[in-house]
Amino acid sequence: MNNIDYSLLRGRIILFCSVLIVSALLLWFSLSQLTQQEQIMVNTQSDMDYAEEEIDRLNNLVSLFENFNNDYKKYEAKGFLNEEQRLSWIETLEKTAGQLRLDNLRYEITPRQTVSNDNKGLPPNITLFESKLTLESGLVHEGDLIHLISNLSQLKSGLFVVDNCKVQRMDTTTVLASNSNFNAKCSTSWYTANYKEQTNDYLEEEL
Repeated sequence: MNNIDYSLLRGRIILFCSVLIVSALLLWFSLSQLTQQEQIMVNTQSDMDYAEEEIDRLNNLVSLFENFNNDYKKYEAKGFLNEEQRLSWIETLEKTAGQLRLDNLRYEITPRQTVSNDNKGLPPNITLFESKLTLESGLVHEGDLIHLISNLSQLKSGLFVVDNCKVQRMDTTTVLASNSNFNAKCSTSWYTANYKEQTNDYLEEEL
């Protein structure tokens, strides 16, 4: 019967167990590092996605304010955000009537009224005003009315809106008496607004 060297066997068993434990520890460490790296990658991708969303949001915000600024300048140039220029309305009516020989032009301008914001969707810092201009005149040609309306719409005195116009051909007797072939009645509106500056709360909220 062979003699067994138990001390040598025990040493090898201990060595095997040590190697097994070290291997297990290395495997655990590797898996732990891998999990950590995967989490870092997930967090990095999430940060990148968030950054892209922020950039898109900022670009949209910049575009919004650029469009607002362009619209603001356009309406300001049109006189929409200024006081009414009633004298220019009257001067244009009288001048055009003289050019077209509309000797029987009649008009009426109502006092300026505040327009209710119900269903208008206007911001609370904008107050909208309206004045009604009604006019009636004989016309030699139908194009005279277009000329008159065009001159009014070109004024830098707010937004000019034609609500309705009615043109009728005059009878022969009336034509001989007034030298007008048509009679026109129009109802128009002038809109102006008062704009109050607000703080940058909206911008701060978006940012």
